[in-house]
Amino acid sequence: ENKGARPTDFTMRRGPDPLDRQSTMTSIEVPYDDYTETQYDVRPEAETASDTSQDSDAMRIAERLRAGRQEGADTHLNYIAQDPGLALYRHEELQVVLDAANRAELVQDRRIANQRVMEKLANLGVSVFLISYECEDVWKEVKHCIFEASNMQLYNCSPDRCLLYEDSRGRLFNLLVGGDFQGLQGSYEAMLDRASGLEAICALVVLIRAFACVELREGIRPAYIALILGLVLIEEISNSWVNVSMLVWGMPSISAFVLSQPISVDWPKQALLLILSISAVLEAGSRGQSIATIVGIGWACCVLCANVGARAWRHLKWKSMPYRGNGRIVVSFLAAIATGLVIPYVGFRQAQSGGQVAVETVLIGSLIVAAVFIVSDFDAVQEFIILGSENCNQDPVNFGVGIWWGLTVIISMYFCKRIPVSANYKMKEDSKRESDLDKSTTSIIPFIPEPEPLVVPEQASPVGYRVKQIPDFKLDPNGSAKPHLPSAFLAFEVVLGVTMAIGIGALMVYSAFTDKDDNITSGT
Repeated sequence: ENKGARPTDFTMRRGPDPLDRQSTMTSIEVPYDDYTETQYDVRPEAETASDTSQDSDAMRIAERLRAGRQEGADTHLNYIAQDPGLALYRHEELQVVLDAANRAELVQDRRIANQRVMEKLANLGVSVFLISYECEDVWKEVKHCIFEASNMQLYNCSPDRCLLYEDSRGRLFNLLVGGDFQGLQGSYEAMLDRASGLEAICALVVLIRAFACVELREGIRPAYIALILGLVLIEEISNSWVNVSMLVWGMPSISAFVLSQPISVDWPKQALLLILSISAVLEAGSRGQSIATIVGIGWACCVLCANVGARAWRHLKWKSMPYRGNGRIVVSFLAAIATGLVIPYVGFRQAQSGGQVAVETVLIGSLIVAAVFIVSDFDAVQEFIILGSENCNQDPVNFGVGIWWGLTVIISMYFCKRIPVSANYKMKEDSKRESDLDKSTTSIIPFIPEPEPLVVPEQASPVGYRVKQIPDFKLDPNGSAKPHLPSAFLAFEVVLGVTMAIGIGALMVYSAFTDKDDNITSGT
């Protein structure tokens, strides 16, 4: 867990597994500084058995823990994993130290209490990032936290983490990002749910037919293709850069993406539509229009494959890309394209259920893709979909797509067994299996409620999670921009701005009373 570079400008605490508890837990009152804290005491077995106030569930948990310790450390952890009753006390433990921090009056006492809060979170299995108000550049430290949080998956660390902020009065908050990223968050979640992998692959095999028309000078209409992609397949070509950053590279949250990337707009989709639009206004039948159209269609295929590949990456629960150097998102984008080309059917929405459902999804989806590709070979269909491709030799395309289709079906079915089976599917199988057992042989299993998590997912947090019991503090990155030059240059910038306004404005006005600008712009 301690591999990799650790930033030194902020505090990070990482503790053991929250279930690694080697004591019998009984609630007692222990004086702690200037307040009384409810703590859990480690007591011998004889004392625990003689304590009449000990809860029966706690005694049962203690017996299981002692049995696990006698058999070995691994068995001890297995006993804990099988009995989640231990985790039910985590909120109470954390609330005790939080109440102590809130009751502290002096700033120094609050900071000491905050250290105890972070130690408690670390002992409960939560990785804590702390940024203080004393940091000279808060956003620089936030970016360090984002990079560190994205590396946690590579080292098999627990996903539970939080980013806390300590203000000048010693108060502790969840650090969240405000601003306009909520619009991108809503768009990302909506497009991720609405995008159809089947439509994307069907569009891919149809668009590939245009590559047989590289030498064709007339007939192809790029504006027609841009209209279909921009209106019919808008979900399938949108947010490819965000999908790759979140699902392949391991960006913790949408707010982390906005802070880390200099350009947060959906530039792959905009570049795709721009290339096809420029192709439409070029001279009809020229070689430049043909090349620009083929480039635009090729980029459209890359965007479709990247979106499908990113979803396949998520369904397979693969770790994030290990490369962390310059151009890491570009490398992740290329990896997503390769994944979409090799196992496109794993990126279908229904394939995330795993098991037999995933295999059936591959079979049905591949048959539909094959049918669409065969139908698109008819001239009447090609005239409607890609105008002009009916005049091209489609034999090389048929040969290449046929080999690709067969290989992708086999490889996708192989990877279906690597998809974790969803919880709903497991529940149905378990209930069916239990119904077949004889009731006389089944044992009664006591009900233990699932413990509520200490941290919950939060897209506004740069590390992706927030602590439920700690209040929030939002920072707007748009209102914290710093000047590029020192404050001593302020007067110079004002003089420069006034000079530019007068000079350039006068030049624009002068162009209205002279013909020199017309001669320059017309090229005469």
